[in-house]
Amino acid sequence: MLQISSMKKPNHAFLVLFLILITPFQSSAWGRRGHQVVGENAAILVSGEPEAKFMREHSYDFGYYANVPDFIWKRPATYDMEKTNHFMDMEIYDRELPKHPEIKEPLAMSRKDFDAAFPELKQTAGRSFWRIRELYTRLEKVTSELREMKEITGEPRRKLQERWFLLAGVIAHYVGDLGMPLHVSENYDGMMTNQKGVHAHFEEVAVDQIYPDVDSAVNHEAIKQWPAFSKKNRDKTVLQLITDLAERSKNEIPKLLAIDKKTKREDLKAVATAFKPMIVRQMTDSTLVLAELYRRQLGWKFDSDKFYYFAGEPEYIAPGEPGEPVTPPPVLKK
Repeated sequence: MLQISSMKKPNHAFLVLFLILITPFQSSAWGRRGHQVVGENAAILVSGEPEAKFMREHSYDFGYYANVPDFIWKRPATYDMEKTNHFMDMEIYDRELPKHPEIKEPLAMSRKDFDAAFPELKQTAGRSFWRIRELYTRLEKVTSELREMKEITGEPRRKLQERWFLLAGVIAHYVGDLGMPLHVSENYDGMMTNQKGVHAHFEEVAVDQIYPDVDSAVNHEAIKQWPAFSKKNRDKTVLQLITDLAERSKNEIPKLLAIDKKTKREDLKAVATAFKPMIVRQMTDSTLVLAELYRRQLGWKFDSDKFYYFAGEPEYIAPGEPGEPVTPPPVLKK
C-alpha cells in the first residue's frame, strides 16, 4: 500500500491525484464530485462527537477515499470483481425474493449463503448491500481494537488508524451509490423508457453544473437534519439503514425520469435548475446515513502525532468475507 506523507512527499501526492483524475472510466454514481461531497460532509457532520475532532481535520481524506472504489479499484485487474458491488437493482430483488417465502430475512444472509440460496438472482443484479456490510464488519473490528488498546500514542495505534481511515473512507462510496436513484434500478440508464444516457446526465453533467453550490447546500441540510435523523435511526441495524436509503432512492426514480423528459439535455442551466433539489436531497440522505455509520465507530482516542498517512492507491479489498473472495460474474452491466 502506497503511503504519502503530506509533509514529505507533496509532489508525489499531487501526481497520483492528477493521474487518477485524467484516467478514463465509465461513469458511476455522482461522479467524483458527488462522492467527495458525501464523504467530506459526513466526516464534518460527526466531528462534534466526543473524541471526533480529527474527522473534520481529515475530512479531505474521506472525500478522496470515497472515490477510490471507482478510480482505483475499477482498474482492469479488479474491475470484474468490483463492478457489481456498486448498485442494487431493487426491482429484480422485489420480483425474486418473494419466490422463496421460506427464507424470512434473505438480505440479512451472508453473501455466500445468499448466492447459494438464490442462484437465479445473479451478481449482475447488484450486491451493494453486502459490500457495505462486509467492509463495515472490518471497520468494527478495527474500532474495537482501537478502543481496547491501552497505549494512546505510538506506531501500533497509528497503524490501526490508517486502516480505520481507509475502511471508513471507502464505505462512503457505496453508501453514496445507494443515494443515487439510478443505482437502485434495472432501468439504470433509461434503456427501458427510451431515455438512454440519463445516468451520466443526471449524476455528472447536472452535478457539475451546480458545483460548488451543491456542496454547501448538502452541508447546510445535513447539519439541520442530523439531530433528528440520528435520534430516529440510532437503533437501526446497518442493513436497515441502507435498505431504507435504497428504498427512498427508488421512490425518486419516476420523478427523475419525468424531469429528464421535460428538459432539453443541451440546456444545461435548465437541467441544473430542475435536478438540483433532488440531487441535494439524495446526497444529503447518503451523508446522513454515512454519518450515522461513522458515529457508531467513534469513541477512541486519535493519535495525531506524526500521523501523515495518505494512501494514494490503496490495495484492493476483495468482496466477501475475509479469505472468501467472490468469483467475478460472467456478464457485467452498468
